[in-house]
Amino acid sequence: MSDNITTRLIKMISDKHNTRPLLVLLPAWKKTNFADMSVEGIYTPAESFVSDLTTHILEDGEPFIEQARSLIKQQPNDNYFIVSPLLSSKFLSDDLRESYPRQHLEQIIFRLLLQELGEGALAGFLLPNGLLMSKRFLSTLEPLRATFALRLMIQNLDSAMPDMYGIRTLINLSILFVEKGARDDKVVRFFRIPTQDASLDASQVVSDFARLLRQNGGATRFGYVLRDGVPDGSILSFDLYHPELVDKQRQIGHYGEVRALGDFFEHVPGLHTAANRNLLLSGTEGAGIPVIGGRDIRRDGTINYDEVRFRITQPTQGELKANDICLRRISSKGLCVAVVQVDAPPAVTAESVIVLRPKAHINTEDMELLVEFLRSEIAQQFLAARSAGINVLLEDILAMPILVFDSSMRLAVQGINDALQYFKRCQAEAESAKSALFNFSSAKEARAHVLDVGRRVRQRKEAASLVDDTSYRFRTQLPHPIAYRWRTIETEQPGLQAYVQILECAEVIVCYLASFAIASAAREGIEISYVIEMRKRLSSKAGHGTNMGDWIAIVREMRDSKQFRAMEGAFPVPELIHSLRDQDADEALQALVDKRNDQAHGRGPKGDAQIAKACSIAVEELRTLLDAVEFLSEYPLRFIEATRRDSITRMTTYRYRDLMGDHPLTSIRESIDASPEIEANSLYFLDRAGRMHLLRPLLNRLQCAECGNWATFYLDRFNVKTRICTLKSMESYERHAIDVSEVVPAFQAVGLVSIDV
Repeated sequence: MSDNITTRLIKMISDKHNTRPLLVLLPAWKKTNFADMSVEGIYTPAESFVSDLTTHILEDGEPFIEQARSLIKQQPNDNYFIVSPLLSSKFLSDDLRESYPRQHLEQIIFRLLLQELGEGALAGFLLPNGLLMSKRFLSTLEPLRATFALRLMIQNLDSAMPDMYGIRTLINLSILFVEKGARDDKVVRFFRIPTQDASLDASQVVSDFARLLRQNGGATRFGYVLRDGVPDGSILSFDLYHPELVDKQRQIGHYGEVRALGDFFEHVPGLHTAANRNLLLSGTEGAGIPVIGGRDIRRDGTINYDEVRFRITQPTQGELKANDICLRRISSKGLCVAVVQVDAPPAVTAESVIVLRPKAHINTEDMELLVEFLRSEIAQQFLAARSAGINVLLEDILAMPILVFDSSMRLAVQGINDALQYFKRCQAEAESAKSALFNFSSAKEARAHVLDVGRRVRQRKEAASLVDDTSYRFRTQLPHPIAYRWRTIETEQPGLQAYVQILECAEVIVCYLASFAIASAAREGIEISYVIEMRKRLSSKAGHGTNMGDWIAIVREMRDSKQFRAMEGAFPVPELIHSLRDQDADEALQALVDKRNDQAHGRGPKGDAQIAKACSIAVEELRTLLDAVEFLSEYPLRFIEATRRDSITRMTTYRYRDLMGDHPLTSIRESIDASPEIEANSLYFLDRAGRMHLLRPLLNRLQCAECGNWATFYLDRFNVKTRICTLKSMESYERHAIDVSEVVPAFQAVGLVSIDV
């Protein structure tokens, strides 16, 4: 007896229904001459199954049908495990082929035996996985779905039972269990026997299967439970409904709108080589244009135009154009994708290539992203979940969910492309200098040239290596209030002052994030609910002020609110919506908040040793937080010095300073914008599309009355009696503050204060 995984799983299913254990129906095994007869499948010897299950040995081939039907009619309410003889439709009798056109024997057996089962009977069928995942099986499955319920699918039986067959299994097999009736209970269990992990033993797989049988939801290591069942009209595929793949497909929606690939491309049929054989020339002949076959689409993304199998002088179809996407129709290791370049020679494709031609509205960035998506792992998973073979089906390609990337993603890709082009130019310059070493008219000129270029190349290399230093990036790329704070921390010796600086830097960070959040939400016409609570407290006669907890609550509401998540792709600063979703960043922030509260209430570290240790821990927590908000470097903090409006051209010329990095003095630049409402002496931030967003009065660049320095001020408290706002500096260690009354209407407009409360 073969004690392999499959027989043990079957025994477990039988034991679960011990009032009516499984009856096994097997075809009598006989040696088949596969050299003479291309039979689709293999026959099974009876002794391979569990010895304590009742087994009926039936004739193989077509006689199996009537013998099995006769047995089931006698005992319709029993449970069965049926190993169908596997036989291609072309080897069936004329009567069966006429009654069931284009259906294999195992498909016919499934249809007929299922009809004989009694109400509540459970039946398992050993079937090719390719059949279960095929569209043709749906024609058999769907008419019967009203009378039975899917219960369990076990996949990957080819490697699980190598000794179960008279010869080695050549096809991927699955077991499908169905129950007659019980349509109200839609729960289906899927299980895949692992074939790649040599470290696993059978007991681990069997134990996981037992756990799956007990669960009514969720996933195990090798399986999962589908509570709502398989949708009508859908194929039976382990991967298609797996929670991980479903979640991945849901997650890609965060990049933008999800649509079918067929909305972006049209299919260009290839040349049918057999039908046009009289027009084809040998690929070695110089005449004619190349006919590109599947093997000519290379895995490196290029197309072979030279060493082709055929050429043609008068193509009838399949002519390629620039930007056409070509895919191998047969591919076992992921999609093989190539794009026709603008300077490519004339060519046509054979039927072994799928050609997708972009529609007119596809721009360059969209095209590049779509090609990368087709080459991605998730695209391969999508196709593998819909097909058991190596054939890439056109209908599956056109139905593939593709992203409509938002403007932020397009700009990001454009930035990557610009950087790549710059690096290529730098590389070309360096290569040219090296190759020209012996091509100058004199050795003196060559030496001077190489030394000059070498210096610039080294400088570029050193500058690039600095970007890998997080401290350097924080200091030079982040908005000035944060970058300046970080610089002061780096220059401080470990001690109480350094410790306080770290905690205040954390408050500045979340205050800055909250200001961005309030300004962005206001532009989109959305009110943050916590701002309402702040307004009530700030405008009360008790004179409460803002605190670190307020800013954190606003940022976390952005992260957790469904209304913000729903519009993430269209939000001016989409990173705000997930800035603290990272668990490490959120925990680091909470730790810094706790430390700040302890310090404010006299519970902070005491003594040099304690303070030094606390500094070391706090600065690492601050680094973690800064890592999470480094996206702020993409949104310049811009102070407008002066504006000039041209009413004829309807353009505004403005002078500005970008307050990025730790240095307080930055150069004045000039730009033009179509907006008529750019304010002088106000702070803005720029989103990735170059649009300006007003930060006043949330953040204000003012000259400090105490120290005379220019700084960034935010709302500290509001005195409702005197109607005066106290603003506090983000940059100064002493947290200098100024009292102003003229900003009250602006704070009232953004919803932070109210004079009516």
